[in-house]
Amino acid sequence: MRIGINLVYLIPGKVGGTETYARELIPVLAHNNQLVLFCGQETAPTFACDENIEIVTLPINSTNRIMRILAEQTLLPLLCRKYKIDVLFSLGYSAPVFHPCPSVVTIHDLNWYYHAEDFSLLNSFFWQYLTRASAHFSDHIITDSRASAKSIIEVLGVVPSKVAPILHGTPSKLKVKPYKSKNPYIFTVVANYPHKNLSTLLKAFDIISPSFPGLNLLVCGLGNRAKSSRRVKYLGYVSREELCSLYMGASVFVFPSAYEGFGYPVLEAMSYGTPVVSSNAFSLSEVVGEGGVQVSPYEVDDYVTAISKIIRSGKQRAKLVKLGTHRASELKWDDTARITLKVLQKTTKI
Repeated sequence: MRIGINLVYLIPGKVGGTETYARELIPVLAHNNQLVLFCGQETAPTFACDENIEIVTLPINSTNRIMRILAEQTLLPLLCRKYKIDVLFSLGYSAPVFHPCPSVVTIHDLNWYYHAEDFSLLNSFFWQYLTRASAHFSDHIITDSRASAKSIIEVLGVVPSKVAPILHGTPSKLKVKPYKSKNPYIFTVVANYPHKNLSTLLKAFDIISPSFPGLNLLVCGLGNRAKSSRRVKYLGYVSREELCSLYMGASVFVFPSAYEGFGYPVLEAMSYGTPVVSSNAFSLSEVVGEGGVQVSPYEVDDYVTAISKIIRSGKQRAKLVKLGTHRASELKWDDTARITLKVLQKTTKI
């Protein structure tokens, strides 16, 4: 089967988990299929051709949103016909409204709907239009979790049989050494959005810190927008290697987000042998499973209790390390690709 992969949304290093999804899934899908990757100019050089992967560079930069949307809606359907694509698979929320072959789109979440405060009016309009149009005109929708599937059905008004929730695999591990720190630390990864809920973790740390005088809180992902204090360190954006090292060295990883389509950081922390305390909001309860301690996203006392128990009890820590490692090993990209391929094959027969 010749699968066209729509990657015109992908801006290397700028689109978060949707880039992880593409880079982990594509090599596995290519094992027994011919893939044609449709990329913007800045993205094409970051993928490698092989006998099962062909790269087609569109004459646009994906950073130019207007040009990207125009190319996706006009040029991409023509390229699908030219390259004899059996099914077009769009990995980043949007897909061509008109397509000469069956079309499947991955809609990871509905962040623009549930957290409109994170978007400008223009961005909100683009996301609403593109996501709704893609959902209704594509032949099938893939999403990251049952929670996301439920919201897509309810908010976008599509029939349940059109939506397939498929959990992702755990991101590939790098060989790194634990982060060197003079003091033990709690680690978290957050973006600069209110729903990422860093404020709740900061309140919990204020309560915890007097009981653990040497304990610090390390925060990754806010860029240079926050100032560090003596015990709360804002690291900004770090390399992939540094991130994995930070996971490995942490006493506990805490993920307080109030909304996630999936939630790679909890699985990454588990895979590096770090106990996890996570919000149970939206898809996170599915992703974490039995692999970590789940708490209500805004309940400060629940975070205090869970974190304190892990730091005080070697037995609790060892238990969570074991459960987390097992959970991370359960979620495999081979399974994600296998179920995804079934959806693509089914769509070509509609």
